[in-house]
Amino acid sequence: MVVGDELRVEQALENLVSNALKYSSGTKNAEVNVSLVQRDQVFTLSVSDNGIGIPSIEQAKIFTQFYRAKNAQTKFDDGMI
Repeated sequence: MVVGDELRVEQALENLVSNALKYSSGTKNAEVNVSLVQRDQVFTLSVSDNGIGIPSIEQAKIFTQFYRAKNAQTKFDDGMI
């Protein structure tokens, strides 16, 4: 059981996959992996890619509302998907 608003959980998952696809496109041998692992009653979902990444110095800010890493700002213009 996931505790949370069903639509928000769905939206979060869609955003993770969408961003992985978006920031991996154009990368040589682009790859996006989605996995779900169960241990006892705990499920762990992970999304990984080999895209441009987030600089380590900026990773603490990723859950700040409307935050976008500087390397993503320069790679993609506003409105570009």
